[in-house]
Amino acid sequence: WYNSVRKWDGSVRARPDVPLRGGAGVPVWADQADPLPPGRERETMSTAIYPGSFDPVTLGHIDVITRASKIFDEIIVGVLINSSKSPLFSIDERVNMLKEVCGGLKNVRVISFDGFSVDFAKEQNANVIIRGLRAITDFEYELQMAQTNRVLNPQIDTLFLTTSIDILAQA
Repeated sequence: WYNSVRKWDGSVRARPDVPLRGGAGVPVWADQADPLPPGRERETMSTAIYPGSFDPVTLGHIDVITRASKIFDEIIVGVLINSSKSPLFSIDERVNMLKEVCGGLKNVRVISFDGFSVDFAKEQNANVIIRGLRAITDFEYELQMAQTNRVLNPQIDTLFLTTSIDILAQA
């Protein structure tokens, strides 16, 4: 019911096809950062996790983290401790690499975890799991995982972000 469009940077611009006005006669200005109904404030902070092995950290990972950080109030990058694999980098090295590349993103935390992603999300009070997709072949596997996670905890959703075309072109 807002006659505006939220841009990726969080700012709001008026839709060109609709006069600039809000519901109940309240103006919605193009520079208004968060147009909520009058008298209503944001009640909860939106938190998402981005789990993975990150072995190694790629430009695609950084792209997904950066874009997700613009959508959610907090992103928790969860570096999976998987004892059944022999990683190229240790868990500490992977966590430190991610902390270094995400240092400029103030709403991103990097921590390690062990176990199911859906349990990690619950422990972190997150209601969304972010997953990156490079190609259609990734989707089938990721869809099965998202559906399994939904069965394990119906309160947690999965959001797929496709890797940016310019990142894929560099690969």
